[in-house]
Amino acid sequence: GLPLWYGMVGRAFGERAMLFVTPILAAFGLLAFASIARRFVGLSAALIATILLAFHPSLWLFTATAFLPNVPFVALLLMGIATLLSSSSSRGDAEGSHPLALRYRVVRFLASLGMTKGAWRWFLGGLLIGLALTIRTHELLWSGAMLAVLAWRSFKHQASSAKQSWRSRLRACSPQLVACSFGFVAPFIPIL
Repeated sequence: GLPLWYGMVGRAFGERAMLFVTPILAAFGLLAFASIARRFVGLSAALIATILLAFHPSLWLFTATAFLPNVPFVALLLMGIATLLSSSSSRGDAEGSHPLALRYRVVRFLASLGMTKGAWRWFLGGLLIGLALTIRTHELLWSGAMLAVLAWRSFKHQASSAKQSWRSRLRACSPQLVACSFGFVAPFIPIL
């Protein structure tokens, strides 16, 4: 997976651009880590944890080595989990968006395709996790179990907030699960 994705970047932007993919993914991975940590431990602890991670020597070592799969895998996995966690707490479709912002235009485009903001976030989360798993397919066992636990917790949280039968809750969650599944499978298509 990694040679395929880096090769596509090299073909599109030149061979020198491949050297910058890992550091860019590491930066986005740090932002995703901060988002996840903020959700679970609060803002100040998340800030300290992100700063400590940013200065960790192994992150610098693996980020400086452009073609090792460690940083891209972890960064994409963190970005996917952060996207899925943010989709479970989203409220409105264009909440806080400026009309000229790229985010607003993307939401409007996806809405024209019939996808709601929640569904496209689930799709994006599945896509990022699928990209991570194309880089290191042997990590599917533990990351799949972790995603199953996250999905179960989300389903259980929705169950506790609304007194509905499990079938109606599953029916309500099915568009998100389908969008996430399509996103998860999409990165594997070029490999097949």
